[in-house]
Amino acid sequence: MNSKAEAAPLKVFVLDDKKDTEAEVARRIDAAAKEANVSITIVRADGKNQEELLRALEAVDPEDYNPDKWIESLAPYSDIDILFVDWRLRKLQNHPWLTGDDVALSLRLFAGVPSTVVINRFFDADFDLSLHQEAGCQADVYLNQKQLSRTGLWVAPPAGVEAKGRNPFRPWAWPVLPDLVHDVRLCREDLDRIDLDEKILPYFGFTESRCKSLTRAALGCLDPLERFPEQATFLDFLRHGCVSAPRELREQLIANIGQPGTRRAAINLLASEVRHWLFRMVLGPQDVLIDPPHLAERMPWVLGGDLADKESWNETICFDAVRGIKPEAARHAFEKQHWLSRPSLWLDAIQSDADVMALYSDNYIAPEEAHVFLEDISSFELEDNAEDFLSDYSSVWAKRHVRLDSVDGDDPVYAPKSRIA
Repeated sequence: MNSKAEAAPLKVFVLDDKKDTEAEVARRIDAAAKEANVSITIVRADGKNQEELLRALEAVDPEDYNPDKWIESLAPYSDIDILFVDWRLRKLQNHPWLTGDDVALSLRLFAGVPSTVVINRFFDADFDLSLHQEAGCQADVYLNQKQLSRTGLWVAPPAGVEAKGRNPFRPWAWPVLPDLVHDVRLCREDLDRIDLDEKILPYFGFTESRCKSLTRAALGCLDPLERFPEQATFLDFLRHGCVSAPRELREQLIANIGQPGTRRAAINLLASEVRHWLFRMVLGPQDVLIDPPHLAERMPWVLGGDLADKESWNETICFDAVRGIKPEAARHAFEKQHWLSRPSLWLDAIQSDADVMALYSDNYIAPEEAHVFLEDISSFELEDNAEDFLSDYSSVWAKRHVRLDSVDGDDPVYAPKSRIA
């Protein structure tokens, strides 16, 4: 069980335009959560309840801005912890325009649902070899239906031990859903305590040199209309950076930010969008913030155990704290860990730390066989047993690794295959 898992059962809401599919989705979710020993309660919108939900969603129209009315009409869903919704909802009566992202956005902003999972949007692939296709997307997770049976959505990979000797498909980019619910609420509390005119980068500890190390894409997302977006505030990001929300809605949120209902909706949006930015645009390239497995792969001399022992490498695979890394490097951890729902470290501080460099110059002997981190199963393996691929990140470390041909289960599809080296 995850240390951050909620004491009460998590309330999961499932929505699909086909009732037989909705039932199968609910079955898969329930089975995976039970196997992971996570307590959940699944609810579905049937009959009159579904009609009321659709009317409430349809009423969310920026041209007729009324957040208090929307919050009231969506109040029956305010106790939902996780939304699972199909991307294509064309068969819902009189609502062929509705998508899973539309539902996720409205329930996030005006019902306060902290975690959203959209199903079958990117149905051509189970593992995106660009590592970047979700940039600019609304939901926290995008999955194909067959992957809902994976326990890895509910519990973190076990540090130092392969599950039952298999290679379970468990992409490193997946969050642990109970932790995500907990952490999003903490992020909202953070924003509720500050003036939203506060600058984003200093708030998270980015120094001037760290800002310069961010990719142009990451900086551009903060405020795409500013040539020098390093000074962007949370309100600037709401105005121009939250591209997954319609411009008309963002303008209304900015214009009415002094109203309690509007401020709450804005914080709900900002908490998730800034989290997505930090994870997808900053941690993703591993150039400014870096997580322990990628740090160990890049700088093996900071590994805390035997470099010839696979379990020493897998000790770094942990979602609740920096583990398996020598203290000289581990002390440079990113403090606001709940904004990423996993530990990470400041790469520049590690590289400039004389004690870390001494680990290399004094005692380091490169191992005969290199271990690499596999993005598709969240585990280390000898380099000869891995496939290389080129991600879409603008980074000198764009090359990553997957197991590809030895993953158990439903034969996950990897694409685009042209990225495999």
